[in-house]
Amino acid sequence: MRWSKGKPLSNLKPKKPLKRTPLKRSQKPIKRKPIKRRVKTDGALVKSRKVVAERCQGVCEARLEVCTGQAEAVHHVLRRSQGGGHDPSNLLALCTACHQYVHANPAEAVSKGLLRKSEK
Repeated sequence: MRWSKGKPLSNLKPKKPLKRTPLKRSQKPIKRKPIKRRVKTDGALVKSRKVVAERCQGVCEARLEVCTGQAEAVHHVLRRSQGGGHDPSNLLALCTACHQYVHANPAEAVSKGLLRKSEK
């Protein structure tokens, strides 16, 4: 016969399993509000985009080998995270293909003057 803390194991009663009761929920459906996305618009960027659009006349300013011709994106030559601002001298109007190419090939873009590294 096995013993546990001075009592034989045969005398121990098995514990009853806990009863699980379902959660009581209200019958009302949950009201959910749609997510409202707020787009931050900087007044300086809007004005600079207009200046760049007038400067380029709707034509891509990079004219790389992948160019489609029509300017669709505004590109910061010195990235904003590196201290670049929204002034028109720091912006270029690029087509989508050129814009993707510039960010995919930064070394070549730096050599062509389409991207500038910070002086830090």
